[in-house]
Amino acid sequence: MQDTAGTNLTGVRGRVAILNGDVTANLATNSTDVSQTKAVSGQPFQPANFRLDVNVNGASNSSDVSQIKANSGTVLSAGTSPAGSKLAPTSGASRR
Repeated sequence: MQDTAGTNLTGVRGRVAILNGDVTANLATNSTDVSQTKAVSGQPFQPANFRLDVNVNGASNSSDVSQIKANSGTVLSAGTSPAGSKLAPTSGASRR
């Protein structure tokens, strides 16, 4: 990692949490994500809708919808667990 002056920063740690299927970016995978992906199924991707290609194959189709449905019921929170650990589903929300 570098600062704006190009100086290498050492000892800096970061964490990234990814919720596969959360196309609405609301930290939950649920029926809204399924509906939004179904609505663009078969349409070409553009910068505004790239998140809908859940399986990253360049197309929005039933396989994306199936993957979202499989992850439905999972959620990320501000205190998301460290990388590599499993999150417990939260009622009324989604997880991956």
